[in-house]
Amino acid sequence: MLKINTYAEFMAETERLDPEGFAKARADRAEADALREDAERYRWLRKAHDSTDSVTLWHVRGTGGQPIESGSLDADIDAAMRENAVMTGPQAPSP
Repeated sequence: MLKINTYAEFMAETERLDPEGFAKARADRAEADALREDAERYRWLRKAHDSTDSVTLWHVRGTGGQPIESGSLDADIDAAMRENAVMTGPQAPSP
């Protein structure tokens, strides 16, 4: 009977038994981490620009150049993405 004492031993044995599955799990974890970082950036951006002291305007190319308020940012970004538009705003990359 195999005895595993540590998490590192468990991970090594898992990789030995199913190297392809282990590699896929690592890739999935890396993708999830990258998505989490993107979500954290987005949440920070929304929080930083969503105060009662000021109104932050965003311009989304594809909306006719009309500014949008931060309160409707999610819906406006979703609409722009559906239209394959490019967001332009503070420190946004040029297309």
